[in-house]
Amino acid sequence: MDKKKIALIVVVLFLLIGLGSFVFANPDQDNDLEGPGVSEDGGSGDGEVIDGTEPTATPEEENDDSATETDPITTYGNGGNGTGTGAGNGGTTGAGNDGTTGGVGNTDMSQYNDARRIIEELENRVNSMKNKDDSNNAVDYRTETDIIEMVNNLPEGTEKDELMNRLDAINKVLDDTTVPAITGINNNDVTKENVTINVTDDNDVTITATLDGEEIEFTTPLTEEGNYVVTVTDKNFNTTTVEFTIDKTPIALDWLYVLNNSGTDYKVIGDGQKLYVELVFSEEFTSIPMIQIGNAEAVEMSCHWTNWQTEKQYFKCDATITIDGSTMGLENGKEVPVKITNVLDAAGNETVLTNENITETEKYGHVIYDKQAPEYEQLGIVDHVEWQDEVARAYAKLGDEVRIMIYFKELLAVNPTVKLGGKEFTATHRPDSDQNGLYAYYADIVLTKDMNLAEGIIPFEVYGYADEAGNVGVKLTQDMTTSKEYPYVIYDSVAPGLNFNNGFITDAFTVVATDDNFDYMTVQYYDGREMKTITENTFTLDAEGDNIHYNIKAYDKAGNVSAYADIYLDTQAPVLSGTGINGENEVEVKDGGYYKNATIHFEDGSLKKVVLVNEDSTEEVLEEYENNYTTSKMVFDRTFTEDGTYTIKAIDRKENETVVTFTIDNAVPKITVKEDYVGNLDKNVFSNLSFKLYDNTGVSAYKINDGEYKELKVNNWSDANFQNIKNALVYGKNTITLRDLAGNEAVYEF
Repeated sequence: MDKKKIALIVVVLFLLIGLGSFVFANPDQDNDLEGPGVSEDGGSGDGEVIDGTEPTATPEEENDDSATETDPITTYGNGGNGTGTGAGNGGTTGAGNDGTTGGVGNTDMSQYNDARRIIEELENRVNSMKNKDDSNNAVDYRTETDIIEMVNNLPEGTEKDELMNRLDAINKVLDDTTVPAITGINNNDVTKENVTINVTDDNDVTITATLDGEEIEFTTPLTEEGNYVVTVTDKNFNTTTVEFTIDKTPIALDWLYVLNNSGTDYKVIGDGQKLYVELVFSEEFTSIPMIQIGNAEAVEMSCHWTNWQTEKQYFKCDATITIDGSTMGLENGKEVPVKITNVLDAAGNETVLTNENITETEKYGHVIYDKQAPEYEQLGIVDHVEWQDEVARAYAKLGDEVRIMIYFKELLAVNPTVKLGGKEFTATHRPDSDQNGLYAYYADIVLTKDMNLAEGIIPFEVYGYADEAGNVGVKLTQDMTTSKEYPYVIYDSVAPGLNFNNGFITDAFTVVATDDNFDYMTVQYYDGREMKTITENTFTLDAEGDNIHYNIKAYDKAGNVSAYADIYLDTQAPVLSGTGINGENEVEVKDGGYYKNATIHFEDGSLKKVVLVNEDSTEEVLEEYENNYTTSKMVFDRTFTEDGTYTIKAIDRKENETVVTFTIDNAVPKITVKEDYVGNLDKNVFSNLSFKLYDNTGVSAYKINDGEYKELKVNNWSDANFQNIKNALVYGKNTITLRDLAGNEAVYEF
């Protein structure tokens, strides 16, 4: 306590003692500080307290050296003659007139009130504590106020007892340094049982809990599986935490593999062979698994963590056990019984594995004990050259691939050997073709010339196959085939024949196919019609047409195909069309025509070539064409502009021809005045004149002025004599116009 407070208490005590002495020395004198429950005349008051104190300082002000308020002072009056308890002025215990015991003195009541005020403050502080710092502050306040000594020094009585009890309750909290005790589970325990949490502590506690990281409402017992964290905190913030796991689920199996591991993986096993068992968990366990095969004694498995062939780590146990059917009590054709026990997790959950837990895969699975030689269920042979089209044939030809198919009741350890045409082949397991519990073994064999196969049913043998237990099967032959669908294959190496060779024909024709095993013919049109399949061995072509193209093939049942056979029906020569310019007119090009320029157009379904025939009868190829297998016409287009005479010949593939000859002439025909003129030739002024007419291809007509053309006999030279033209002449300017065969014109003005 600071010096100011001590000094203040001393002054108060001094005043109270002095005042008490004064009252005690003058009992009849009025007291200005009337006590509780006492009348001035000493009547029968009932002990009511009259508070004569100043305002009480707060705890904060008490601790503040700068506070100016004084501690509260309570005064008491004289004990009356009534039945109440009074206090003597001197602070001593007096007796009332009725012989009862008087109350405490004024100084003692002040100590009670001070102690009560401090205790109330401590109670408030304790009740509002939020952390250990708040607790430490409360302890400091308790020390600074010296409340423990203050209460201990109070006079004995009910007031002190009450304050002592309240202080004890406070001290019970503030002096608590013992963490709460948690029973029912140990830290880091793993259990499969429900957990009942018991907490013991001298004070009230707060319990919080999380399950797998999520806060939960705490109840007991805890029953849900998961990882728990339970924290217990008492009123003085002493804390105990326990972490544990409830695990009621046995270890989950990822897979259990069982197989015959005698060099190759199988699902059937015999005596002396090794059975491999492998089990994998994602969780480690606390025991060594024991494995029992049949009636044999259980043995330990080997376990370790591994990440082999996986993206995560797992706990793997395995064992390899040699099979002895007699001591293990195994039955032929029955599954090898496997039992694995003693798989315990940290919580004590046990996983027991039997054949029901075996993981079935392509090579792992339920292993059958086998002492019997392998048996076949089906045997067949098929020509599967068109197997991809799901067309299986009972006939085969040279170069075809035949398939020998054997379906066994069990998986083999040694593949069958197939002998065909003096050669040996291996039939291999085809898992995709396994069906109805049978295992498929196929040997695909190409028929070659060196096998020297005879026409007819193909013979073969199957032998040398064995199961995993070493049992060898009997020899099989073609006569032992059991397949109703594929009992045999007939070898046929001769192709069908057709009664024509490739080429063109001009008349109607009937195609005939010959073959003992004839199947069908196909007729492929190249004029837009769809291909036709004919089951008869004859087909009649159309009567006529321009390059009607057929491709005809004959097939036998072995798939032999006749030689490639194209027929072209072509009775028409190439068609000529085209346009030429004669004079100012566009005209149709004709044989023997004359043109300033001409475009030649040929069309034909089988046009082979177009040639230019020279004067010496040699030919110059203008264009050649590939074979046409479509409905469209083959076209030749060429424009000729250079002067000259041309002979163009179009030839189709049937040698049908179309020929056209024409002349291109772009030359000014020539007009000259004959020498017997009368007039001035230099000035082109005449009184009489005749004209000589010329063109290198031939003149055709002339006219005077705007008169009508006079046709001429086609020739290079001609005349326009005066006596023939004089009637058309006029005085003054005249013209003569000359035209050649190509329509070229010359004009002479005179």
